Amino acid sequence: MLNPWDVSAFKPHLSAIRLYISLIKYCVLRTARRYVFNCAFAATLLLLVLSMSSCTNERVDSQNPETALSLIQAMEAGRESIFLKDVVDFEWEMACVILPYEYEKTVNSMLGFEYKDFNKLHWINDEQHWGILFVDVRRAVTSIPINRFKTADYASHVSQKKCVSKQAAKLVLTVKNGRKAYRLDEM
Repeated sequence: MLNPWDVSAFKPHLSAIRLYISLIKYCVLRTARRYVFNCAFAATLLLLVLSMSSCTNERVDSQNPETALSLIQAMEAGRESIFLKDVVDFEWEMACVILPYEYEKTVNSMLGFEYKDFNKLHWINDEQHWGILFVDVRRAVTSIPINRFKTADYASHVSQKKCVSKQAAKLVLTVKNGRKAYRLDEM
């Protein structure tokens, strides 16, 4: 559950907030109608940009933090197999695995369409993460990044299929070099 008193989410935006406050101070000092209108417009625009930028921060966890948490807890508990349809509580039709440093062209080919928000997958350029993309019928994609070292590694095989339908998708536990690793498999 999100803590409404947690101000750490605003730390990346402190300079914008300071700018917003100084803009308001400037507007209060000016009394001419033109300055007040221009300042109000600029302040509203700045606030809009600030709020939009905080909504797209995917690095924090996932687009669905509750689902990500339940999936990660199941993996950390060492369950031998995790049926994704039992853990993932939003609408999806296909699950695809993305490994670190995957190319956009490869992901688009795997999904079967152009994934326009590929650049929002900041964790893909970090060798510490692999992830699962959940795709619904409208081609909306929800991603869940998984830390390879804290949660579990991914047991990759070159010939392995990287996308599986909802009805058949499950994560299977294997041991790789003495470490927990999961692979996406079909029932």
